[in-house]
Order: sequence, then C-alpha cells, then structure tokens
Amino acid sequence: MAMLLDRIISWIFPSLAIQGTSSYALWESKERRDFLLLARILFLVVAAAYIAHYMFFDRVMKLEPIEFWFRFRMMMTGAALTTAAYYFIPALYELKYYKIPAMIAGAIFCYYQARVLVWYEGGLYFYAFAFVIVATVVLRLSIAPSLAYAAALIASQWHSYIDAGIGVPLLFSATAISLIFIILARSGFAAELKYFKANQENIENQRKIIELNIEYTERIRAFLPKEISSRLFRYVEERRMTILQAIEEVLRPRHREIACLFSDIRGFTRATQGRGDVFLDEGVIPNVKECTYAVERSGGIPRKIGDLLFAYFDQPDPQDNLLRCFKAAIDVIQVNTEFNEARPDCDPINRYVLITSGDAIVGNLGGFDSSIEITALGNPVNFLSRIDEATKHAAIRRLITTRHVVMDERTAMGLGAVLPGLKVERLDLAKLGVQIRDFESVDRIFLFRVDPLNAQSKNMQLKGLVSTDVTDDYRSL
Repeated sequence: MAMLLDRIISWIFPSLAIQGTSSYALWESKERRDFLLLARILFLVVAAAYIAHYMFFDRVMKLEPIEFWFRFRMMMTGAALTTAAYYFIPALYELKYYKIPAMIAGAIFCYYQARVLVWYEGGLYFYAFAFVIVATVVLRLSIAPSLAYAAALIASQWHSYIDAGIGVPLLFSATAISLIFIILARSGFAAELKYFKANQENIENQRKIIELNIEYTERIRAFLPKEISSRLFRYVEERRMTILQAIEEVLRPRHREIACLFSDIRGFTRATQGRGDVFLDEGVIPNVKECTYAVERSGGIPRKIGDLLFAYFDQPDPQDNLLRCFKAAIDVIQVNTEFNEARPDCDPINRYVLITSGDAIVGNLGGFDSSIEITALGNPVNFLSRIDEATKHAAIRRLITTRHVVMDERTAMGLGAVLPGLKVERLDLAKLGVQIRDFESVDRIFLFRVDPLNAQSKNMQLKGLVSTDVTDDYRSL
C-alpha cells in the first residue's frame, strides 16, 4: 500500500524526487529555457491570430457593432504582445515566479473566449475549452498544478456558459474530457523528469570516470620519463587509444639506432662517509634531479640508478638523436658546474659525462607487472659502461675533467659530419697503456671540452640542427 501511495505521489508531484539535489537547479534552468521558447512563439502566434480573426472573420461575417469587435480583438492582441514582450526581457523572465504573466494572460484569453459565446450566438463552446487546454499545457506544470489551474479557468468561464444557454450536463462532459486530455498531455512530465534525472546521474558518473582517468593518467605521468609520457598522451589524443593501449604501444620493444648518455659521480662512496646524509640530501639528490631535467629538455629518456644517470635518445632520425644527446651532455656539464658554483662551501659533485651511439633495442624490456624496465639494451650501452671503467684508469684520469664530454670514435665522426669545426681531442689508448674491457680492438676515445664560450656557441648551433618536431612513428625498423 505504501509503495502504491509513493507511486501516486511521485506521479502527481514528480519534481519531489529531485528537490534538494544538485540536479534540481539544472532541471529548473532547463524548464525555464523550454518554457521561454514556447511562450515567445505562442503569444506572438496568438497576437497574429486575433488580428487575422478580426480581418477575415469579424469583418467578413459583419459582426455588429464592428467597433466593439475591433476593440475586443485589439485588446486581446495587446495582451498577447505584452506577455510575449515580457519573456524577451531577461530582468523579468529571470524572476522566480516567471510563469505568472503567462497564467494571467491565459486566464484573460479563456474568460473572454467564453464571453464570446454570449456576444455571438454562432460561437462554438468547445473553443473555450480548447483555450483552457492550451493555456494549461503551455505552462509546463506537473499534473496536480495543471489540473488546479485548468479547474480555476473553467470555473471563471462557467457563468458565461450558463448565460449562453449551454446545458450543465454538456458542460460537465466537456470539463471531464478537457481534464482527461490535460492529464494525458502532462503525464509525460514525470517520465521526462525521470529521464532527466537518469541522464544527470549518467553525466555525474561519466564525470567521476573522467576524474578517475585524469588522476590515473597523472599518476602514470609521474612515474614515466617526460618523453615517454608525451608520446603516450599523443597516442591517446591523436589515435584515440586508451591509456593502457597507448602504454603497451609506446613501450613496446623496438630496434633503433640510438645515442646514449652516461654520467656518474666520481668519489661518491668516499663522500657519503662521515657527513653522508648532508651530501645526499643537499648535494646528490637535487643534482641528479637537475641533470635529469637537462636530459629531458633535449628529449632524452632518463634512467637513474643511485647517483648514476643513464639516458637514451631514440627518435627515428639517428642524426637527430646524436645531436640531442650531445646537447644534453653539454647541458648536464653546465648544470653540474653551476650547481657546484652555487654551493662553494659544500663538497663538489664531480660528474663525468660520456656518450655513444649505435643500434640497440629500446622500450620496456621487462614486463607490465612489477618488472617494468624502460631502458636500452645493446652494444652502445655496453660500450658506455666499459668506457666508464677505462676513464677510471690513472693515465686517463689525469687527462679528463668534469668539463669533458667523453665519446667513442663513431660518435665523434657522426658529430663532426653535422657540426663542421667541432674540435675534439683524441686519446690513444695504446700509448696510455689502457684497454677497454670486452672492446680490446678500440684503441682511441675522444674528448670535447665544454667551457662557457664554446658551450654557448655549440648550443646555438645545436638549436638550429636539432629537430623540434616530435615524431609519433615508433614502428620497428
């Protein structure tokens, strides 16, 4: 019984279901827009209809006195135009009770349409009931207020019906039919509101999903290198992939001709003894962060292991990778130098920077579980670690500083081809009595010294040579 009562109440007063919710204001705004559109059109049409009725009926039928009918039609026309004008003025139609002018206009039209039955014997009584139906439906009220308004309109017309000699049984029949028609016309109000409520809930759920996706993607972005993150979201936006599809595609292992950068801090173990926490907190951690930013500015994909910074550059153009890597190496040296100069009373960060180039496999070389590993695997990476070992030899250590970019012969030749005038120093390993483990046939390495003047000059050259276009073509070669 209680359930049946709830259904009846919700059918008669459907807006009760959303009152007090965030959807109610949206529903009222929508109702206001729909009503305004309908009212503006309807009252202009009503005004035109009264003028046309006078021109093509009253005068043609020679209704007397014609001056009376003229005044009557023009009075109704004025009421319609005034009401229509009201709904074109924002300061008026934005008021809380904005439907009252339409209700008053509807009452005027219905009352005088019933009076026409008294003034003109040929008048049809059902026109007056039709006016009631239209005046009620246009207000877009729920069933209970609609029935109450319709009953009030019919009550105002009743004495005119009696004066016109219309029988009471006929009036009751017409009243019942009119009210039933209004019920049928406004019964869709509850369904419309229910649909609106469901749609708002769907929009709210979609908003929550979007917020969760944004939070999810932001968390993913925080754990991915900047270049990988950029590619990932480009796949999402341009190829309409899901986040998971984009991750799988961007991180899929592929062959590339890459350039690699390797930089670690010399004397790290000794420096961490004694005042190790201070050296780590105020030195190593912010230094690694700044050097990582320098690599990412050139489009590198960094990987940090303690104080060691490794990065690879894997755009489809090998020459572009080489230039990006060289620029990043210069930037790392400059950043490290400026970092030390800003901390004159602290232990300096002595960082060596090495670069190589060649064929490798890049991407996620682990899995998509806890073993995910975004890195490069191949000869240039192995070569880097072996050159780093060699630079620790006393004979080489005397010749290089933290301002040198150390590189292999292939990389030096590649840079020389695109940077005419690049001055590098060759170190003959045999003369120094040094061999590179696992690469015994390599008998020379090259140094490029970075000082403030040539670093600035070289960076200006590189800005014109390094591609600023980021490709989204990462298919295996």
